[in-house]
Amino acid sequence: MNRRRGHEEEDGYDRVHRKRRRVSENQEIEDRLESLILRVGEKSSSSLESNLEGLASVLEADLSTFRVKILRILTECAIRMPEKCTIYATLVDSPHLQEEYLDCLWAQIKKLRQDNWSEKHIPRPYLAFDSILCEALQHTLPSIQPPPHNDGDTYPMPRVIFRMFDYTDCPDGPVLPGAHSIERFLIEEHLHNIIEAYHLERKECAAQLLCFPYKAKIPLEYCIVEPSTMPQVLAQATEILFMRIDTMNVACFDRFANWFAYHLSNFQYRWSWEDWEGCIQLDPEHPKPRFIREVLGKCLRLSYHQRVKDMIPETLAPLVPLKPEPIYKYSMEGAEYRTGN
Repeated sequence: MNRRRGHEEEDGYDRVHRKRRRVSENQEIEDRLESLILRVGEKSSSSLESNLEGLASVLEADLSTFRVKILRILTECAIRMPEKCTIYATLVDSPHLQEEYLDCLWAQIKKLRQDNWSEKHIPRPYLAFDSILCEALQHTLPSIQPPPHNDGDTYPMPRVIFRMFDYTDCPDGPVLPGAHSIERFLIEEHLHNIIEAYHLERKECAAQLLCFPYKAKIPLEYCIVEPSTMPQVLAQATEILFMRIDTMNVACFDRFANWFAYHLSNFQYRWSWEDWEGCIQLDPEHPKPRFIREVLGKCLRLSYHQRVKDMIPETLAPLVPLKPEPIYKYSMEGAEYRTGN
């Protein structure tokens, strides 16, 4: 009896010790986050912009676990250090604001008016023939009158422009036009027309997108994502979608899972799964672990169980679907009675 009690007491001590160690580790992480948030904007060898980018990456990685703590620190900092409000506002106002299509277009038109109706995307080959065209017959073009409204007219439904990237995400090279520039509208409209025209032929559609006529002027890979030629941007887009999956529409969630499983099957199921290990600590029904389960389940249909099990770290093993086993109903207990009947 004494020996058993001693063993139980030792087990209890181990449990308490592990719990204390886990609490201590969490406290260290919280203290580190608080220190980073408090010191942002202070003297540093690097620029304020790079400090904000680094801090945003750190906070995004820990946001799912320490959301309440991070939000409380940011709130207190904004209250106690009003001189740094613009810094904290930059850290927390999302740069990829999603807008309704017409609202965005109207903002783009107003911006175009501010720029004296000049834009830099449409080619103007006629400028080279200006001297010839000046002597040609001039035509007076009539003014365009929009048609009046009729009760039987149908209008397009409102839709949201979804953007993942802005110019701050792009590396050195051509600059991605701002969301409220008319150039952004012209580029997206052109790409949209290509997709509409070739959506039934995926290979031809991809070829047309990659042959975009003005791709030297823009970072094309940040406007379209094509796996075989743009792996870095593709991985970046996948990470962004995964980080925002908490607020993703259910239909988009399913499409994302279907695409990602198919993508993995074409690239030897390689992925930096270690970056997502923190999901195992979340509620099983949280969108992030649920997404991983959905993806692994779909990968199982495209591969086999041992392959799926081997491709992820041991920490994510609980999210692997059960191994499908054949069921032989005639070898089950009581089968002889059923066959006899």
